[in-house]
Amino acid sequence: MASRQFVGKVYVVDSENLSTGIAHMIIRAIDMAKEGKRRNEIVNILEEMKYKVSTSFIADNADYLYRTGRVSKTIKNICTLFRIHPILSVKNGKMTVKGIRIGNLEKCILSYVKSELRRADKIAKQRLFISYSTCPVRIIGKIKEQINASCPFEEIWETRASATITSNC
Repeated sequence: MASRQFVGKVYVVDSENLSTGIAHMIIRAIDMAKEGKRRNEIVNILEEMKYKVSTSFIADNADYLYRTGRVSKTIKNICTLFRIHPILSVKNGKMTVKGIRIGNLEKCILSYVKSELRRADKIAKQRLFISYSTCPVRIIGKIKEQINASCPFEEIWETRASATITSNC
């Protein structure tokens, strides 16, 4: 609606991402505007960038996946019984189960982070977001240590996911 009301002044880019992925793209757009890039160039870069932004997360359990109809009650119960932590990813606007980790949540989180950063040579290291709904400060510190040990970034932003985002994901 804004792009129709302000023709030539507002451009819409479907990020095909979750909130943190959207934020990443917005911040990059602001950076490019400050660098003096033109609107069309920014839009074109964002259209390419949306396919490169990696947004994924590990869930403590499958309870909300069950409540939102993404997995069956049987799958939820199996996850609970075997301490299975689903890993979800957003690509091309769709959320899918990317994998699982089994066992102690803290160890699973650190294993997941290490796995996500395994191809450090392919990752743009300007900015990384650590987004969480509830996570002890101690574990956030260990996550940062893991990141800095395997793939240091110029900036690491911590964001707390709202209840709406958390229940949706």
